[in-house]
Amino acid sequence: MEAMKTEPKTQQQAMSNKEYWTIVICLLLGFAMGYFFKSQSMDNFNILYIAKDELIKLEQERINKSGGQDLFFGELDKAIDLTNEIATGYESANTKVVFSLGVVSGSGTRSIAKEIHQEIIERLVNE
Repeated sequence: MEAMKTEPKTQQQAMSNKEYWTIVICLLLGFAMGYFFKSQSMDNFNILYIAKDELIKLEQERINKSGGQDLFFGELDKAIDLTNEIATGYESANTKVVFSLGVVSGSGTRSIAKEIHQEIIERLVNE
């Protein structure tokens, strides 16, 4: 039996191995980047809004029930500061809080006016 001769790889074969690994690495990087950008996409993004109309309506209801006369117990400036302070607690990398005059609609949006109003009232009463 004649010994099998192994010929050294030709330059063309060596290039095809380099091309193969280059393509594999590019594909892996592409999948990794795609996964990263998908996780950062708008599908995972939420918008919470605080509507001025809703806050005023909630405060008017509170005044009517309690027989009071002043918005936020006469401490409107403090209520505005508390609104901003409380709203920042809701924000994260995937959640933003916006202030609006009325309702904001769309997927991934919801109002937090009622929650904000309750917390403002609790803080004003406890101070």
